[in-house]
Amino acid sequence: MFSKWFGKKWYQRIGEKSVSSIDSASTSVAENSFKAKFVDSKLNVEIYSFINGCFRVRFQLEGEEEQYNRFDVSKSDILINQQVLNTKLQITNNNFDDKCELTSNSYKVIIYYNPFKLEFYDSDKLVSTINDEQQLLFITGEETTVGSDISFHGSNVRISGLAERVTPNNIADGTYQMTNVDAYGFNDKKIASIYGNIPFIIAHSPELSCGFFWANSSETYVNLSTKDQSRSARFLSEGGFADCFIFICKPLKIIQNYCELTGHPMMPPLWSLGYHQCRWGYKTQAICEEVISNLEKENFPFDCFWLDLDHLKDRSPWHYNPKTFPNPDHLESLLLSKSRQFVRLCDCHLPTSGDSPELKKCQEKNLLIKKRDNSIYHGLCWPGVSCWVDFFNPEAREFWSERCKQQENGYFWNDMNEPSSFGIMNKSLPKDCRTGQWTDKETHNAYATYQSFSTFNGLKMRDEKRPFSLSRAFFSGTQKYAFVWTGDNGSSKTHMMKSLSMIANANICGVTFIGADVGGFSHSIDDEHLVEWFNVACWTYPFFREHCIFTAKNREPYLSKYKDLLKEIVERKYKFLHFWYTAAWRAHQYSCPIVRPLFIDFPELDFEHDRSYEVLIDSFIFFSITDDENNKQRTVKLPPGLWYDINNKCSNGEVVVENDFKSNPVFFRGGRIVLIINNVVECTKKTIQQPTTLFVYLDENDSAKGDVYIDDYETSQFENGIWLHKEFKFENSKLICSECEDSPKNATVPVVNITKVVVVKRDTTVEKEVSLTANENWEISI
Repeated sequence: MFSKWFGKKWYQRIGEKSVSSIDSASTSVAENSFKAKFVDSKLNVEIYSFINGCFRVRFQLEGEEEQYNRFDVSKSDILINQQVLNTKLQITNNNFDDKCELTSNSYKVIIYYNPFKLEFYDSDKLVSTINDEQQLLFITGEETTVGSDISFHGSNVRISGLAERVTPNNIADGTYQMTNVDAYGFNDKKIASIYGNIPFIIAHSPELSCGFFWANSSETYVNLSTKDQSRSARFLSEGGFADCFIFICKPLKIIQNYCELTGHPMMPPLWSLGYHQCRWGYKTQAICEEVISNLEKENFPFDCFWLDLDHLKDRSPWHYNPKTFPNPDHLESLLLSKSRQFVRLCDCHLPTSGDSPELKKCQEKNLLIKKRDNSIYHGLCWPGVSCWVDFFNPEAREFWSERCKQQENGYFWNDMNEPSSFGIMNKSLPKDCRTGQWTDKETHNAYATYQSFSTFNGLKMRDEKRPFSLSRAFFSGTQKYAFVWTGDNGSSKTHMMKSLSMIANANICGVTFIGADVGGFSHSIDDEHLVEWFNVACWTYPFFREHCIFTAKNREPYLSKYKDLLKEIVERKYKFLHFWYTAAWRAHQYSCPIVRPLFIDFPELDFEHDRSYEVLIDSFIFFSITDDENNKQRTVKLPPGLWYDINNKCSNGEVVVENDFKSNPVFFRGGRIVLIINNVVECTKKTIQQPTTLFVYLDENDSAKGDVYIDDYETSQFENGIWLHKEFKFENSKLICSECEDSPKNATVPVVNITKVVVVKRDTTVEKEVSLTANENWEISI
């Protein structure tokens, strides 16, 4: 377990066993925590319950036994909620000669001493076992490696998570690399890492659901395997600690508890849920203003215009190119004056050439990443020879936050923050680079989250408006600070389909606000497939941005021969803004994933555990996609219950749908009530003020319920209780609007007018003109 290795790479030990045992004389249970030492070693283990049904298992060396400085994810308050982490629920213990039993409510852990393993029970049912395969490793010194295995017991157990992966929701057996890397034009190779990595999984079947979080930010390999009636995952990391968190509960509750530990998703401003226009190739201010003008001429709703590498002086962050963008104030005012926003590219590297004031300040204050010999690291990126800001230095985070605060308007796009450095293997920094008190080997996957934290704080200090930034790389905890996207995808239909499972898997891992580049980044796309991709994004992407590389054919929506259809698709997104905004609040407040695999809502049904390209959006919208382009029709299997298509036709079971590029099967769940905006205007701020229709989709019992969340849509006043949460109920031909129990009292928020109620039944639709608001309590008969 502790010997040094020779002749092999660390990750080649992925299947190696190392039998270990606990010294029974060293065991103790105090302050609701079990502690023990391993035989013939300085390794300790601590076990306790921090949330009902959730356990922490921590392996570390005793005292100051090791000179090597490991990065401890769990001690970072940027990544982990320290209050949740340090809560220890009451446990009872029964000691035996060869084992100890810990019980917390209906959950139990049996700790076997020799050989060491941990069995986790829900009541009397065995759910999972740590070290079942005897693969616990804790190699000391600078060549450190740590690892552990966990087995999930039951038949036909699926494993999901490990965002971000170009795989179906259910991940096949095999070995997977997890290290944030610049993966331009990524493919679906099993082992390959891409931009973001979260070492969190959910094992699920109708009989079992269990989550596992490996709190480690160094490069990690995960091996999944199937044996007899169980499924196993072996985590092996190049550095850090063997720090394990086990979640035993229903799938939705696993996600919520994981987010209690790593942080709830941020509450986004409304405009961020609208349509975003972007391209690497808007080379001049004149081109940008022409695109904005053309979108406006077509009355195409949009909320944000993005400025890529083209607008920067020397491709360096912060500064406009005065030659090609001579009057940025005018460009910004074109957008801000019409309640729109702009986002600027702002990478983590600084040019060594030129006169960058940011570089000068970072050099003076010692805020840059260094090499092993303590000299500043120089590498290649977009500006040429560059240096990288060391976000693991608290002063560097303060510098970055202050610099963000200084930009009076607009928001930030933190790209290349894996971090990426051209010209070397994997386009990453050398692993022996110094980051804070550690090395890149230890901190690598957390770098982007520390940058996102710094950007978020700067915008938070700037004014009352909610922060927004977009990060390419991510790790556990990023959801608190930034949106993300799936990176430099391709333009094939395969990439479009893969985006759906990637977004659902990211939601499983707490990363709610995510999208893919609509149309694909790296290649051109034809008009038909662009329509199809817009449809996918409209219904399933919380972050809806059209973006591509400069070598791709221009695809601004007004250039398409289907421009009217593209406009209609985007208007659908805007009509459902109350739905999306309420779902965003639910994600922030309760960590409910917005885009989710069907097993989250129907864990008891075996079939629903195997659907990767069909998802639910906030449990209300069912969306299905296929790669079949040969048949004009196809059969879709609906989830249980009644479902209504976009024309209010009711179906259940299997339904035959048209299979063409102009539409994807979209169904609304019976038993739900939703506010839909009557008229879309140029942006979200103005559209959200328009009157609404209350759609009531009845279930088999002719009843339905729904809700709406209302605040000022843009500031942080919601943190002070200035918001409203209203509930709608329909039963026995009566429709009632009342305040939800969690809603603050007497909050003043914008009025949401309701001009019509539409009750959709299995065989008929009833409409009623009304003059109501969602803000008041009322009851009407229909």
